[in-house]
Amino acid sequence: MPRGARAAAQATPEQQRGLLCQLARQAETIAAGDHVGFFTLDEAMHRELLRIAGHPMVWELIVSAKAQLDRVRYLSLEDGNWLAMIFRQHQDIADRIAAGDAEGAEQAMQAHLRTVFGAIDRIAATHAAFFEHATVFNRNRRARNGTDLALVRSRRCRGAAEIRQAGATGIVTALYHIPYGVVWSTDEIARRKGIIEADPNLGLRWSVVESLPVAEPIKLGEGEPGPLFENYRISLRNLAALGVTTVCYNFMPVLDWTRTQLAAPLPGGGTALRFNAHEYAAFDCFILQRQGAEAEQSPDVLRRAHAWLQSASESDRDRLLNNIMAGLPGAYDRYDVPGLRRMLDRYGDIDHATLRANLACFCAPCTGGGGSRGSPVHPSR
Repeated sequence: MPRGARAAAQATPEQQRGLLCQLARQAETIAAGDHVGFFTLDEAMHRELLRIAGHPMVWELIVSAKAQLDRVRYLSLEDGNWLAMIFRQHQDIADRIAAGDAEGAEQAMQAHLRTVFGAIDRIAATHAAFFEHATVFNRNRRARNGTDLALVRSRRCRGAAEIRQAGATGIVTALYHIPYGVVWSTDEIARRKGIIEADPNLGLRWSVVESLPVAEPIKLGEGEPGPLFENYRISLRNLAALGVTTVCYNFMPVLDWTRTQLAAPLPGGGTALRFNAHEYAAFDCFILQRQGAEAEQSPDVLRRAHAWLQSASESDRDRLLNNIMAGLPGAYDRYDVPGLRRMLDRYGDIDHATLRANLACFCAPCTGGGGSRGSPVHPSR
């Protein structure tokens, strides 16, 4: 039975009321112009629909594969009319589930999911600089003209001209759409260079890769690393062959970087990433409930974490989870709380010495040579 129909057939009265509460909170974020809050609640609603349908584990798979799609969804929510349409679709789905209308719920769900294709076409038309032609990333939707579109997340800001106006000549970016452990082909590298260097009058060049990700099994020392090592070497050689010789990588377990705010307001009207220790502690100690987390925090941080948790709404908690899981632009793997716990459990026997040994095992065959500049390493906290 499809997900929408199953949710309508199985939803309890309590779950039906929960969906209606979700809709009320979504309406509040729309009224407040809080697009990030709406996105977080949208995620929570889809996760809950899967849980009601009896497929809670499917959400983890979806989260790990939809990072590219999320970028289109974020951009689409800037349009108030589009946001209102999505909300009406959510209302229709919830109403049909509450009525026990299995067929109607499934039809409403399918119609809702298909709207993302319209978003891709619309965003591609209005934000052409964020897209490039691609042939290898087959999870992207095929456009009407028969070509594939892959969303580009580079340091383009509002456009190459604005970067050059700020005095920059070098671009730091990566092939964010390629899964960890997969070879960066010369064709893909050349496409990205072509976007950066499209206007020779700007004098821009791809100067740094940040980063060429290290697959999680390498950090864990799991399985036979030979094929992953070879893919990494090939990617380095391909970058060097096309003149990109400075490559960054991180060897941090699970999440490379964590911020608690992705759009903290600045006095001049801009926004920036921000890390609030007490919010992170609230997540780590009381939401994730990681073993030993409280012992790592000072009494003052724990006190403020408790205060934040007590005053935080469910929307605030959902937003914090979304921000922490998002990492920085280009993060490919994302987890919900149960998925993150399972991932951390895989590191249960990995202490400092073991992780350092796995790093040494990676550095020896994978870095240096092939036109690159060696592999200096620095610790990060």
